[in-house]
Amino acid sequence: MIEVLSVNPRMAPNVAGLIIDMPVVCKVGIANGQVIASGGLAWGKGRCWIWFVAEDGLTKGHGMTAIRQCRKMLAKAKQLGESTVYAIRDSNFETSERLLTLAGFHKTDEQAEGQEVWACQV
Repeated sequence: MIEVLSVNPRMAPNVAGLIIDMPVVCKVGIANGQVIASGGLAWGKGRCWIWFVAEDGLTKGHGMTAIRQCRKMLAKAKQLGESTVYAIRDSNFETSERLLTLAGFHKTDEQAEGQEVWACQV
C-alpha cells in the first residue's frame, strides 16, 4: 500500500532528485517507510507540466495509484486555470506510454531535449 503525501514545493528538487526551478505542486508516494515516487505540477516556458519520478520500489500494483494521483493533479491544474497540461515521456520507464494514455494524454509532434512531449486537455 502506498501513502500519498503533499510536500512543501520548495522540497520538490530534493525529493524528486531533479533540477526543478519552476513553481510546483508536489506529492510523494511512500511505501514501507521509503519514498518510492514523486510527482507534481510545474510551470515554465509558458506551460503547465506534470512530472512523475518512480524509484526502484514501484511495482505493478502501484500503477493505478499513479494514474489516480495524475488525474488529481490534472484537476488541480484545471482549478488553477490551465486548459492543457504537458508531460515528457520517460522512455526508460517501459510502461510510461501506457500510463500516459490511461491518464488521458496524447503524443504531440513536439520534442523537448530529444524526448517525446505529451499533452492532456483538462
